[in-house]
Amino acid sequence: GFQSKAKISDQAVEAEYKNNLKRYVAPMKASFNYLVLDPHVVAQSIVISDQEVTQYYQDHQSNYSTPKRWKVTVVTMPSPKKVTDDSTAQAIKQAKQFIVAAKQDKNLSTLAERMGMTITTPTLSASNSVVPASVLNALTVGEFSQPVTTSQGVVIVRVDQVDQASTQSLSSVHSKITAMLTSQKLERVIAQQTEQLSQLTYTDPNSLSSSAKALKLSVQTSDLMTEDGLSEGLFADKSVLQVAFGDEVMEQSYNSRPIALKDGSVVVLRRHAMKKSHQLPLKEVASEIKQQLVKNKAEELAGVQAYAIQKALQSGVTVKSLSEQYQLTWKQVADLSRDNNTLPSAFTQAVFSTPVSKKQPSAANTVLVDDKAYYVFKISDWSSPSVKGASKKEESALKQHLLDTSSQMEYAVYVSGVRDQAKVKVFQSALSDVK
Repeated sequence: GFQSKAKISDQAVEAEYKNNLKRYVAPMKASFNYLVLDPHVVAQSIVISDQEVTQYYQDHQSNYSTPKRWKVTVVTMPSPKKVTDDSTAQAIKQAKQFIVAAKQDKNLSTLAERMGMTITTPTLSASNSVVPASVLNALTVGEFSQPVTTSQGVVIVRVDQVDQASTQSLSSVHSKITAMLTSQKLERVIAQQTEQLSQLTYTDPNSLSSSAKALKLSVQTSDLMTEDGLSEGLFADKSVLQVAFGDEVMEQSYNSRPIALKDGSVVVLRRHAMKKSHQLPLKEVASEIKQQLVKNKAEELAGVQAYAIQKALQSGVTVKSLSEQYQLTWKQVADLSRDNNTLPSAFTQAVFSTPVSKKQPSAANTVLVDDKAYYVFKISDWSSPSVKGASKKEESALKQHLLDTSSQMEYAVYVSGVRDQAKVKVFQSALSDVK
């Protein structure tokens, strides 16, 4: 390949190094000592006794009890504009008539609508605001109450279903209560230890030892890293890095403030070691520089060869002759369309941007794809799209597209003409490397 033809001397490597010293500077690196207050670890030391669970259950028994409930049908009499003794008596009379009629007509909704009454089907507890619990307790399922005068008017109630009061047993909620009490105690312990950690690291800003001893934590040490941090773990967290490389830690060598992490952990750190930014010696980067120069030279040689092949095609040299000269394999692409997805899009775009016409049916061009490879191509034939079978709307859209494309191609022809008139100096020494 071209890289084998790219010859880079030691003098070229040294020149690149001296001309671009800033590129070859080792960034500052630092490592850190740190303490982690981990709630998952703290939780393992928290014990909730059966006595605590039982006491909480007894103190909050209402949380685990379901009161007696009645599923009922409430029939409300029409409300008069002004409530009087007579209107109330009339409503009570209507309610009794409804009870009698309901024994014959089981469709209560239709019956209530016919008699001008409204029906609702709420679920009521003993403390409801519709009827007294004493009324509900006196009824059996399917039985209507006597008319009851309420703040909403005169109503009658039928009990449709009764759900007796129930209480979850202690054994059935024991694990749930334990988990809740553990969580509550963990929050308190973490808050207390975080405050203690903050005070200890502040009063002894030059060490983490006293904090580690008091809280029974281990001082850990990170690897050396730049300000970009590490690829994973604690020092991949931007909030940690911002504090770690701040002035307080890096310049003053103090303990950091406590840093709260997303998982609930709390971290305090301090600088352990630091390597300042420094100029890398040539011997350490010579191999890297040479590799880059070889790559650059290879790309240059590839570009020169691509240009030479393009010019040869334009002057009439055959594809077969060029294949033999440059030891290349040419690929024939039949019926290339704009929506092709098997070739690089940049290549397809370059083909359709290359100006061709009836007077000039063939053309050659070169395109650099993804800054990696040069594609040299020759258009041997082309055809305009057919509008046969297309609707008027589709035909109109196609014509507009062709008009836009024609304008773009006219500009491309203009640019090509200007390029052809440009004076280009080709260094034979460069071409001599391309064979």
